[in-house]
Amino acid sequence: MTMRPMRPAAMLWGGLAMLLLGTAAIGPASPARAEASGPWCQLDDSWIPVNCSFTRFEQCRATTAGLNALCQRNPAFEPAQPRRDAAPPPPRPRKSRG
Repeated sequence: MTMRPMRPAAMLWGGLAMLLLGTAAIGPASPARAEASGPWCQLDDSWIPVNCSFTRFEQCRATTAGLNALCQRNPAFEPAQPRRDAAPPPPRPRKSRG
């Protein structure tokens, strides 16, 4: 029994099918998302947030010093809202004129 050589078109379609199946098995590549816990994020060299735990810009800059990274405001950060059931602050004493 002799094997016939594959035609180029059949090889192309077979290769394309294997590529598509392999890509589907791996799944889509998605960048790691940084936790949105602080107002400042450290971004890596591809502009992906890798650490959003900084409360101050200076803190972020100190951490990224010497790295190929930068700091940017965290667009997902939402400051804590005051509780509605909390008591209002006491009134400030007035200064007397004198």
